Amino acid sequence: NGQPVSEGVVLFCEVLAVRDTGTALELPTTNSPQPLALEFSSAAERETWARYLELASHVLTPESERAALDAARAGHRLREAEERRARNEERKKRLSENLGMRYTAQAMVEREAERQFKSTASSGRARP
Repeated sequence: NGQPVSEGVVLFCEVLAVRDTGTALELPTTNSPQPLALEFSSAAERETWARYLELASHVLTPESERAALDAARAGHRLREAEERRARNEERKKRLSENLGMRYTAQAMVEREAERQFKSTASSGRARP
C-alpha cells in the first residue's frame, strides 16, 4: 500500500554495504545486528535506489570517519563469512550423517551384482 512498516533515521556514515538480494535492498549498519530491509515495487526501482544509496554513502561519509567505517566493513565481512562457514559446516554435517557407510554398502552390492551378471553371461547360462 506504499506505507512504510517503520520509520527511522540511518546515517550514511553507518551504512556498511548496500546489498541487493533480488527482492529487497539490505543495509547492514554499524549500530544494528540486523540489516535494514528496503522493499520496492519493481526491480528497476530497487536497482536505482541501490546505485544512489551507494553513491550517497560514499559521498556523505566524512573523510575523518572513513577509516573507522572501512574497519567496521571488514569486521562485518568476516562475521558474515564465519556465519556462512558455520551454516555450511552444519548443513554438511546433517547431509553426511551415515552417508559414507550407506554409499559404501550400496557400491559393494552393485559391484557384486555386476560380477554375478558377468559370470552368468560368460558361462552362457540364462539369468535367473
